[in-house]
Amino acid sequence: MQLPVPRIYAHSLDPLNPVGAEYVIEEKAEGKPLGSLWYQWQTGTQLDLVAQLVDFEAKLTSISFRRHGCIYYKKDLEEKGVPAYDLEARPSSSSELGKGPTTEDFALGPLTEAKLWEGERAAMNLDRGPCKPHAPPPPYNGFLLTREGSTPLSYFAAMGINEMQWAKAYARPHTNPYRSLETPESPDEYISLLERYLQLVPHLSPGPSRTTLSHPDLHLDNIFVDPDTKKITCIIDWQSASASELLFQQSIPRLLLPVGSSKTGNQLQAAPEESNESDDANITTDLLSHYQHLTRIKDEPRWAGKALHNCSPLAKPTSLLCGAWSRNDVFSFRHALIYIAAEWGKFAPVTVSCPIQFTKEELELHESELELLEGLGEVLNQLQSDNLIPLGGMVLRENYEQALHISNTVKDMFVNMAESEPQRVLYSRLWPYQDWD
Repeated sequence: MQLPVPRIYAHSLDPLNPVGAEYVIEEKAEGKPLGSLWYQWQTGTQLDLVAQLVDFEAKLTSISFRRHGCIYYKKDLEEKGVPAYDLEARPSSSSELGKGPTTEDFALGPLTEAKLWEGERAAMNLDRGPCKPHAPPPPYNGFLLTREGSTPLSYFAAMGINEMQWAKAYARPHTNPYRSLETPESPDEYISLLERYLQLVPHLSPGPSRTTLSHPDLHLDNIFVDPDTKKITCIIDWQSASASELLFQQSIPRLLLPVGSSKTGNQLQAAPEESNESDDANITTDLLSHYQHLTRIKDEPRWAGKALHNCSPLAKPTSLLCGAWSRNDVFSFRHALIYIAAEWGKFAPVTVSCPIQFTKEELELHESELELLEGLGEVLNQLQSDNLIPLGGMVLRENYEQALHISNTVKDMFVNMAESEPQRVLYSRLWPYQDWD
């Protein structure tokens, strides 16, 4: 299988090597980053690039796996004393794997996602996979986490159990950014949510899903192209790539997301000033429609897997729980659980009752946080709609001073909406662009 990926010249897993650190040396990507050319191209050229992306993803989908994990050289895992599982790669045709090292040289091992290794987690004995999709997840503290034929449930359960272990060992009371200083957030609140999540796990699978490789972040600056031929020459940034169920993969490459500007690496690559905003939105819609049309024709397994994204609320809690306490965003995790409980009829047969509930006090407290967030969201979205400050606050260097002035002005207006001094303190603390001065 020929894929536009950089060749690895050397690597070392030993931090005591002469370099003094683990390293990977790979060839320099040929061509130019797509972000430097994308907005100069005609729509026809962009459509052709989309077709190349679909072909690229179809090649990845053509190889399926039996476990959810990352691919390693088997000898590297063995040297580290880490269990190595047979790759069990199943190509759709005998020619898919191509020439080169045999599949016996590789193995599936733990996931490398940063959220599973950051801070205290690095030294903890967590279940980082690989998870066998069709194996039922283990029980936990009396919670029955099994269901016949479940596909991604082992991963769902492992993430919840990992977070429970971390929370019980390390979570300490802290200030909730959406509450007043007089109402700190308790680890017991978080642990209670995790317990309810684990009760919910047996019901979270939307159905069987193929396990394939995918690129974790197809944004403009991870794709290199030949400026003359307009062909993809290299795709970089594979360090978090894994074999995973389609449910956990991006349903749309990030460069095709219908937003006013495209986040690329550490900068925002905005459309040229002379372009018409509505025209840009129409072009983005056309590109996305073209991507979906070609995927349906050329990559049927991925297209079928995309239907699982209709059930994405079932996967949402899992995507949010790992590190929720550390990044001070228990709200989003709680919101995902409350949504499933409130809309239970959409996800389960009428004969199955929802296994989790929330008290009146919990729902009222959550509603007050939600109202505050929605008010702030309206302000931030208006700043983006007016082409003043994009969501996330990333601006080009030459626009920084103007954006800083706008941020300070709008922040003062937002804080002045508060009805009391404690509320003013809360609104001021909640403003997201705090470190610009």
